[in-house]
Amino acid sequence: MKSRFSSRNLQALLHSSSCEERGTFLVIMAGSFLVFLAILGFAIDVAKIQATQLRVQRAVDASAVAATYLIEDNDRINIQNTAEKILRDNLHATGITDSEIPALTVEILPPLSANPLDPPPAVRRLKISAQVNSPTILFSIIPGFQDSGVVYAAAESTDKRVAAVLTLDVSGSMLDVVPCGTLPGPTCRKIDHLKVAAKAFVDLFGPQDRLALVTFSGTANVAYPMTKNPDKQALENAIDGLTAIGYTGAYQGLLTARGEMNSAVNNDLTPTDSKSIVFVSDGAPYGDNGAPTSAPAVPPVPTGCLNLSGNSTFNRDIYSKRRYIGAIAQADLARDENTVVHAIGLGPLGTLTGSVCPDPAGTSTFSSYQQSDPFQCSGFDDIVKTFFLARLTNDQAALVGNPYGSPAIPPNPDFPTSCVATNAAIASKPQGRFYQTANASDLTALLLAIGRGIRARLTK
Repeated sequence: MKSRFSSRNLQALLHSSSCEERGTFLVIMAGSFLVFLAILGFAIDVAKIQATQLRVQRAVDASAVAATYLIEDNDRINIQNTAEKILRDNLHATGITDSEIPALTVEILPPLSANPLDPPPAVRRLKISAQVNSPTILFSIIPGFQDSGVVYAAAESTDKRVAAVLTLDVSGSMLDVVPCGTLPGPTCRKIDHLKVAAKAFVDLFGPQDRLALVTFSGTANVAYPMTKNPDKQALENAIDGLTAIGYTGAYQGLLTARGEMNSAVNNDLTPTDSKSIVFVSDGAPYGDNGAPTSAPAVPPVPTGCLNLSGNSTFNRDIYSKRRYIGAIAQADLARDENTVVHAIGLGPLGTLTGSVCPDPAGTSTFSSYQQSDPFQCSGFDDIVKTFFLARLTNDQAALVGNPYGSPAIPPNPDFPTSCVATNAAIASKPQGRFYQTANASDLTALLLAIGRGIRARLTK
């Protein structure tokens, strides 16, 4: 009897232990499931708050930019009321309801001015902010926590006025046949891509902006004068009518672009406004070697800079070099006038293809001079163009390693410092962007990138 009794007790004990283990397991599983739900709920809440933050910031940024277009023609009350309505509408467009928006603020900030003596306009800067409640899952069921996360976003903008001169190369080489890319074809030329890109650039700007169109070849031409509230259709018609012929008068193009930027139309611009020359070319300055003083005209240079001699070959090279120096001088003058110069070079990236230039005179008289002067050496044309356009823009990143930087890279363009300021001397001046592409189809994307940078009105 004892043996059977002990066996039953053992079985009961084992059964009880098994039940307890199953109960413990179920408790652990239930606890783990609750922890999993808590982690999942926390992750969802955090993700929702982050997504809401992104939506709110985008709505605030867009509203700040839109509100700047109200500034010139509205008083403070109208600006604040309209800007708040724009912000609320933008938040609604992202799916945020009025019940989730406890606070919207539009502040009019003191104007920024490079000159404290400048009379401030009525309104120049705005700060727009929004506070939004983002509903939560986990936090809403935890005692002591709110049922929503608070999201805050703000943006500052200015009514920065924009003036841009689109300065386009229409020399004969722009008729070169190139791949059509997205153009209909069957035959496409560089100038076809340039026209499409130029019209896309113009389309970026609004009625409050100022635009001009300058073209250059052997001479320069104002195809559309600097105008407030430009007539886009007239501008596009001018672009469609462009034809290519002649040489590459970069100096003439930049001189004319400066003239348009400094026209009376822009007399109301201040140092905090945006002034830009956008220069597009497929070649470095180029003239008629057979008649070196003909179109494009040789620009003036400082006294003692690249003096002429009695040798016609030597003088031809000096005239060529002066065309580079004259264009660079115009870009430097534009920077002194608070104008940013941007440039796009259409052509292959320069590579060094030789170490010694041929002697054009056929004697040793100019051999040493020519070895340090790549301007008349076809093997170096692309390198010279790359340096030239980067120097026009004062794009410091593109100028790293140039002959006036450290370390220097060959070939040395041999610009005497009496003719052209060094890289270090212009480093603190307004810096533009230099882009280079071998593909004419890239012109639209590059011009749009420059245009969007010019139009940017958000300051924070």
